[in-house]
Amino acid sequence: MSLILRVTKRRPEQEVSGLDPRMPRSFEEIKRHLMNPPVLSEAKPGEPLSLYIAAGPKAVSSALVREEGGMQSPIYYVSQVLKDTETRYPNLEKFALALVHFSRKLRQYFQGREIRVVTDQQLRKIIHKPGASGRLVNWAIELGQFNINFVPQTAIKAQALAEFVMECTFPEPQPLASHEIAQKEANPGTDCWKLYIDGTSTAERSGAGLILIIPEGFTIQEAITFIFKATNNQAEYEAFISGLKLAKSLGISKMIIYIDSQIVVKQTSGEYIVKDPTLAQYQAMVRNILEATPDITILQINREENSKADELSKLVQNTSDLASSVYFEELKAPSTERAEVLYIGSSDNWTTPYIAYLRDGTLPEDQYKARYLKHKAARFFLEDGKWTVEVTNRTILRGLEKRLEESKKTWPDELPKVLQSYGTTPKTGTNETPFKLAYGTEARIPVETGSPSHRFINFDEISNIEGLKTKLELLDEVRDKAVKRMESYKEKTKLYFAKKAKTREYKAGDLVLQHTEASDPTNQGKLQPNWESPYMVKEGLRPETYKLSYLGGTEVPNTWPGARLRKLYQ
Repeated sequence: MSLILRVTKRRPEQEVSGLDPRMPRSFEEIKRHLMNPPVLSEAKPGEPLSLYIAAGPKAVSSALVREEGGMQSPIYYVSQVLKDTETRYPNLEKFALALVHFSRKLRQYFQGREIRVVTDQQLRKIIHKPGASGRLVNWAIELGQFNINFVPQTAIKAQALAEFVMECTFPEPQPLASHEIAQKEANPGTDCWKLYIDGTSTAERSGAGLILIIPEGFTIQEAITFIFKATNNQAEYEAFISGLKLAKSLGISKMIIYIDSQIVVKQTSGEYIVKDPTLAQYQAMVRNILEATPDITILQINREENSKADELSKLVQNTSDLASSVYFEELKAPSTERAEVLYIGSSDNWTTPYIAYLRDGTLPEDQYKARYLKHKAARFFLEDGKWTVEVTNRTILRGLEKRLEESKKTWPDELPKVLQSYGTTPKTGTNETPFKLAYGTEARIPVETGSPSHRFINFDEISNIEGLKTKLELLDEVRDKAVKRMESYKEKTKLYFAKKAKTREYKAGDLVLQHTEASDPTNQGKLQPNWESPYMVKEGLRPETYKLSYLGGTEVPNTWPGARLRKLYQ
């Protein structure tokens, strides 16, 4: 200041040539501003104060001012860094949150006076909304103790100070998570896949959650439910093995697996000794898979850092809880139990009693052996595809007959076309094509060559291979759904025809007439009677099937359907 004064005294205005006449006035204004710097003023008791609020992506701020003679003087300004969850609040809720924060910090200024909140936001509407719930209700109750009025903003004024404080408020740099530090040290590169897995076990259910992140950022989510009972450590191992199998099926060469189970990580690394026999079997399976895919890094993370996979593992009780982008799978038996397929020969062996029970319901006479056999037989089932083969062959023959017409000798040339048509046509019962049920994806049909489809035009070999591998992994789920749809279709068909059928029930001792066509198909004619004279119902074997006898008591050979009988009334 003294330097400026000396300069102005040494060089008067009249001695300085070429100066703008407005410059001395500017110097005077600068001197007055420097001699009276803006400082925080003091609020008088009971005096109304104005509050300006600013909200940004990471912080909120406010400026509390008093007005005197048309001038605004700042009393206090404060800022607050938002938490991670608060940064995702809607913008209007951030303003409401800021008002709550500053009413707590500046409580001494809010009490005993009117606070005028100057804003261009609809704060009054959101705080006093009748249908508000949750945190908005709590905020409204907390602010209700103060005399707060909302005033529309007509000029910037102290709003500039509030926004300046908000822009100068920076959140402190957050420390890296444990898995981020390990990943940074491992330096995986941009081609590394990431897999988050978690298993959970409760008294009601057990399951696992998998989240696979490919290098391009695309995420695959899978939820697995266990039909069997499992401990928490077994559930963690099941999730681990499922993740390793998924990586192996997709042909992943480099991957980092994040697990929150310390036991699984330490036992896999060799730091812990596996004493439990069941966990030892799981650990042996893990080592066998890791030997085939050596470039896999296993890291332990905190449970909070694995929250998404943990949520998936807890949503497996009902598939309706899952989003449409989440794949769902049921694991019916532990991974340590391998399902074996046995091919049955014609000679008698240890499987003969099981085959007799599964096929005909035959049990040993000894009650203990019968109970033991029924218990063990629950682990096996018979596969019989004879009926399916016959239906398929009949469909192919009908297709050939339609294409051949007159020339029957050219069927070898037409057979490939019929087979392709059969394999690429969705079936009513399964709503899927046989080709997809066999290979996991739809075949390219000839019409796509002449009129290219969207998938043909946008074909990419690398993404196509990855997609095919993913579909093969999910093929069992598609087949299970097809089986369920087939069973539902059969049941609907059965109910449809059952409505048209007229059931007849007869009791032992009833007199009935028998249709001539059923009793003697060779003795038919226009003048022959349609019904033969009476028989007596001996017993009913099952619904609509009866044993008959002559009136003298002699049993009639064979069984007779109820549809071919008519009751005789005397």
